[in-house]
Amino acid sequence: MLKKPRSSNLSYVEKVILVDLCLKYRDIIENKRTDAVNARAKEDGWRRLADEFRASSGDVKREWQQLKNVRSLDM
Repeated sequence: MLKKPRSSNLSYVEKVILVDLCLKYRDIIENKRTDAVNARAKEDGWRRLADEFRASSGDVKREWQQLKNVRSLDM
């Protein structure tokens, strides 16, 4: 079984960008409701956050799930 290659750790600049974007999308991604509409809105919010992160962070491509996991571990 082949393992998925591990991404590099976030640099300090990438963490700052992620924190800023999390504050921007705070109302969406920290919504406590768990119904289907809000779950879809959260996923869309994380996707938009990841698109902005990729546009401003440089050459490392990170998926929205990775950013979500990093945010929950580091913050």
